[in-house]
Amino acid sequence: MAAYNSDFYLRAHEATEQSARVILEHLFKYIPVPKSAVDVGAGIGHWLEAFSKEGTSEILAIEGDWVRKVPLSACLKCQNEPMFMRVGGA
Repeated sequence: MAAYNSDFYLRAHEATEQSARVILEHLFKYIPVPKSAVDVGAGIGHWLEAFSKEGTSEILAIEGDWVRKVPLSACLKCQNEPMFMRVGGA
């Protein structure tokens, strides 16, 4: 049984999305919004979705293959043709 199943990501969605949005909003008061971002251990992409909403145009999500059955965040499916890379394997 995987520790991070679809229920985990669905329960964490709102809090993770809000945390990413608030932190990045404060961070980008002090540094410019980056053109690109990489998230190692991206889950389903909440942080990269927040980067995308702030203006980051190139994103790369790296996650283990255990996430494959969980729907990805909207940004990882359609905006700016981002890339999602799964590592590991069975």
